[in-house]
Amino acid sequence: MTTEKTTRSPRALRFAEAGILFVLMLAIVVTIGVKMGNDKPVAVTAVERPDNAALAAAVIEARQEAASAETVAAPTPETFVADEQPVAADPLARYATATPAVIYQDGEAAYYDRDYDSAADLFTLYTEQRPANAWGHYMLGLALWKSGAVVEAETALAVAIDLKPDHVKSLVNMARVRLELARADEALAPVEDALSIDPEYTDGYRVLGRVLHTLGRNDEALDAYHEALARRSDDPWSLNNLGLIHLEMDAPEAALAPLARAAELAPETAVILNNLGMALERTGHAEQAALAYEVAADAGHAKADVSLARLEAFLADGGTAGETLDLAALAASFEALPRYAAESAGINGVVDDAPDSTMSADADSAVVADEEPTAVALGDGGL
Repeated sequence: MTTEKTTRSPRALRFAEAGILFVLMLAIVVTIGVKMGNDKPVAVTAVERPDNAALAAAVIEARQEAASAETVAAPTPETFVADEQPVAADPLARYATATPAVIYQDGEAAYYDRDYDSAADLFTLYTEQRPANAWGHYMLGLALWKSGAVVEAETALAVAIDLKPDHVKSLVNMARVRLELARADEALAPVEDALSIDPEYTDGYRVLGRVLHTLGRNDEALDAYHEALARRSDDPWSLNNLGLIHLEMDAPEAALAPLARAAELAPETAVILNNLGMALERTGHAEQAALAYEVAADAGHAKADVSLARLEAFLADGGTAGETLDLAALAASFEALPRYAAESAGINGVVDDAPDSTMSADADSAVVADEEPTAVALGDGGL
């Protein structure tokens, strides 16, 4: 019994020592692993390890749940609702990086389309980028004028003239703007300056005629219109204005030829047809006058409508229709006299104006404003 006990004790001791050593080594390994994964010591608790099949099933289930959660969270086109209503874009925003040439061309296109407010906005932007370009200020002046900002238009044209004193179109349109501001006395100088620079500028003579007519200098006004027509015989507004002065001078026979020629050139222009109707009525051609008034009234001329009603009543009551004139022959007979002087005086009123021609300038192009015709009241004729 003693021998067996003695033999087992060293063996048990060795097993006990080996167990203690294993535990110590396991503790060291665990401690090192925890240190590598975290700066702070973490207590480790033994967990029963699942088998491989159970672990794989758990991973698959977790992945399916994650995919399902992503599908639910993603908005669909049918359920998506914007947080804010769309904000209207600034119409000039697209010009933030545009070249000056693009802005000029778009501004000119807006002017041609009679979108004068947009044209004024674009040429304001253009002049900010090219402040030393006279054409930009000129076009800004035209756009402002046509949009109703006449005082601001005068300022823009003044800048254009200051930058380019020989800018004929700016000078002529300055005269037009000052006429609209009822400052005819200040309109004379710029148009005279324009004609001293370019003595062949037809539109300058027409505007000079308007200024002189407004100032009551009728003989000089007639001369200015003949000067314009000597250079461009197919200018309907110079013809109209010439005929109008003859009507105001109580010389309707002299008005017939230029007004017939004007109506031939602009057959749908109400003011010209109304003035022709007046010349025909005053020379005793009531039936032809009624026809002219009718076309003018159809085009929206209110006074022509009144004149037409009066003549229709006159003819219905047995009034004389008068002989039929050959208006084409009258139109062909008109001849502009380069140095014409009127013998009458005391003419007052506002004359009509017309579209001017297009002109290129440097790398940019430009247009000259046209004016809407303004009729002059004259007795029953409805001018």
